Amino acid sequence: MTSYILTKAGHEKVQKIYQENSFSEISKKADLHRTTVSKIIVGNEGVSSKSIKIFSNYVTTNYPFSFEECFDYEECENKSRKIKKSNPVQDTNSPHYIQRLLIEQKIYKSLLSTNYILRIKAPKKMGKTMLINRSLEKLKAKKKYRIVSISFQEADNSHLSELNKLLRWLCANVSSQLELPVKLDDWDNLTKEFGSKVTCNNYFEKYLLPELKCPMVLFLDNLELLRINEI
Repeated sequence: MTSYILTKAGHEKVQKIYQENSFSEISKKADLHRTTVSKIIVGNEGVSSKSIKIFSNYVTTNYPFSFEECFDYEECENKSRKIKKSNPVQDTNSPHYIQRLLIEQKIYKSLLSTNYILRIKAPKKMGKTMLINRSLEKLKAKKKYRIVSISFQEADNSHLSELNKLLRWLCANVSSQLELPVKLDDWDNLTKEFGSKVTCNNYFEKYLLPELKCPMVLFLDNLELLRINEI
């Protein structure tokens, strides 16, 4: 599937929009998922042709400048594009990262297991995210896996403070990253009958996972925010 990413000119235009609006505000106005908006603006991952055209229409309709293919956005060969990050700890080859080969090997082997939950608990600035990223890169290089990365830092406070909203947000977010249609029209009716936990579980088992032709790794970051909001 062809993916699109902003050019330098497009990125400069979008930054003007982002200065006035948050990801959530742009998401609502453009009728795009917040994660998709984040991918477009941050520019570290390509989005589908449909998504970039919806975003382009939003820009040209609401702002006094054009937003066109080739000049403002272009096809990218790979879905992901490596960008230079300001935080050196996030760079997989950063000299600031202390390698923990035995732990990395253990994580990698765990990720190869079926129906496995892996939890990494350590102090801040230890490099947990970097540790996982190194293992995920190794996994992507050698195996056919779909990797979905969810950071609860991207969720609104309203999502973090109510379980039903959080699980619905999670389902929508994962669907978006897998580039699958978000099928949550019956969510409210189903949660009344089965509860939000069962409904979320069924969404994954009966819809998302059967759509995939390879295993999926779901990476959840900033879990401490759930405890802060007492879900």
